[in-house]
Amino acid sequence: MKFNDALLKINHEVLAKYPDAQFYEAQGYLVPTDNIGCEVDGTIDTAQFRVAYNYVDKERQKTIIGTLNDDLTVKVEVINDIWCEDIIMTPYVPMEIEDAIEMICAQCGNDAIGAGPVTLRHQLYPGEAEPRYFFGSLHKLHTINVYTGKIDVPAGNSVTKQLGRKLGLGIYKFFA
Repeated sequence: MKFNDALLKINHEVLAKYPDAQFYEAQGYLVPTDNIGCEVDGTIDTAQFRVAYNYVDKERQKTIIGTLNDDLTVKVEVINDIWCEDIIMTPYVPMEIEDAIEMICAQCGNDAIGAGPVTLRHQLYPGEAEPRYFFGSLHKLHTINVYTGKIDVPAGNSVTKQLGRKLGLGIYKFFA
């Protein structure tokens, strides 16, 4: 199943049960495919896909987690705790994950994105205030703004290091 299809399926079920739920983020794991070009095409391992929502019930903030069962039905779980450090956004973003993958591979090379984690969410550090797809993890992280298509390259490269030095930031050292 494709990332955006799984997100919309879960979102539909969650909002049917909890109409006031507010989308935070969707997390999945891209699986390799046999296509030419990038080794992934937006297909996810449904067992590792989850969507987080904010929900206020009787003035108490809670978290809703939507996941897919083996038969692709939606499981909705309410957790009596908050989902920390996230920003409410819409799950209906203008960029499909397939377009994001294609753009990143065209700019950064076919090996830029491989099988691995992907998240749709707001970034948590200062800068752009728009949501992004995050592909990979610390040493091979590519992100793309879902509205502008602006791509950020892996944090360990020289461009990021130069920017970190220019801004007086040491953050890049964690990723190098």
